[in-house]
Amino acid sequence: MNEDGMVGGGWYVEGGKRLGGATLGKLATGWDREVCGIRGALEDPPSEANVLILSDSQAAIAAVKKAGLIGRARTRDLKIVMEGLKERQVRLGPNAVSFGWVKAHNELHGNEEADRLAKEATNLYPEDPQITEGGLKQVWRKMREEERRMKGAGMGRVVKWNRKARAAYVQCRTGKGNLQAWRHKIGKAENSECRKCGRYAESGKHVALVCTHGEDIGRRWSTWEDMDDRARWARNEKEEKGFYTVDLVETFFSKIDLRRFPTSLFVDRGRPEGAWRGKIQICMERAGRGVEAEEYFYRGRTGRGCGGGRGYFLEHFFGSESRTFM
Repeated sequence: MNEDGMVGGGWYVEGGKRLGGATLGKLATGWDREVCGIRGALEDPPSEANVLILSDSQAAIAAVKKAGLIGRARTRDLKIVMEGLKERQVRLGPNAVSFGWVKAHNELHGNEEADRLAKEATNLYPEDPQITEGGLKQVWRKMREEERRMKGAGMGRVVKWNRKARAAYVQCRTGKGNLQAWRHKIGKAENSECRKCGRYAESGKHVALVCTHGEDIGRRWSTWEDMDDRARWARNEKEEKGFYTVDLVETFFSKIDLRRFPTSLFVDRGRPEGAWRGKIQICMERAGRGVEAEEYFYRGRTGRGCGGGRGYFLEHFFGSESRTFM
């Protein structure tokens, strides 16, 4: 494979009697290159002699043997190799073709020549390019890696953030998660109104770039590209042991609280709607704090997010009568 991602295979018959290379294109892998070399070596072997094929890829050798056993190949070249092996074995016996592994780049003349021919083939335009499953996965993986380094996708620094900041960033960036606009779209919320400012739909873009609440918790940018300027939003803070760098964007997303639990969350878990809705209404009436009451009810019911346990938490927040509907 060259710098442009072009893949080529090469083969060399002992004594230089026959050699060559083939270009596979950009949607093939190094494994496909090795199978291509085996195919080329089998295209015109000695008609009545047993053949020994040496390759520096154990994976390719194993794939050829497996394809012969199960009678099924997953790429075009592998199918050609399998059919060629079967034809020679029927005509000359089970030992007509043997395979052996050699160490790559070990100054073995035939292997070095095949590698040279394969590299030369990558400079040619493929007349019949191959598209393989492994090649597609490889290209897709490379595209995703490049996207992570691009502006507008965090430039790779998001993975080093704390868990809460990462979760909030991903939800805002994708527009999916515990956002009112998304929950309204999938039928989990009655409206899409922002729970902080109440002025616009609570989308990821609104939370990260527009909402007035963001200004209160440190937002200083208005576009994704501006926010992804790492050097601009890095600050050096001094502590006893020296200086450390603070990412203001990470700090901002750490302060975003998307963990709200609407009434529908409880109703959708297979419990009696009327009973659970009534309990939530009691909590909200006693707390008088709107959405926060639902979150406290969730914490008290599950015991998550409160160190004293659910019974203590509900009694502390709603009063002793809360035990009557636990």
